[in-house]
Amino acid sequence: MKFQRAQSMVEFALVLPLFMLVLFGIIYFGMAFSDYIALNSFARSSAREASISTESEPYNDIKVKYSQKDLPANLYEWDQKDFTIKDITITNDGKSSKNVQVTIDANLSTDKDSLAQIFRNILGEDSLFDIHIQYTMYKEPSSSS
Repeated sequence: MKFQRAQSMVEFALVLPLFMLVLFGIIYFGMAFSDYIALNSFARSSAREASISTESEPYNDIKVKYSQKDLPANLYEWDQKDFTIKDITITNDGKSSKNVQVTIDANLSTDKDSLAQIFRNILGEDSLFDIHIQYTMYKEPSSSS
């Protein structure tokens, strides 16, 4: 009977690190996905605001508004230099339309004390978890035209 108790303790000691690795991986993935969803929402909302705007140069106000918002898990770094809004023209079957394109780039945090830095050290500097989001939305014609 004593040998069986020792066997279960050894099995527990072997399985616990793997279980903890999987558990923390799931938690980290959930946090990263939460930040990705928030950045997607920022890109979609700013593209919508830019597409319905009637001002000639409103995009700086929109960029300031959304770049000041915090991410839920704060695993990613991004600011106004990683956030672009521009007018583009798309031609399809000889018809051209004016559109607004929003691009957001976010990299894993480089803060030495963050959970993201631990995973960056494990996965390497060229992490697959850096985010690039691009939204293109049809620009509404202004009512004054």
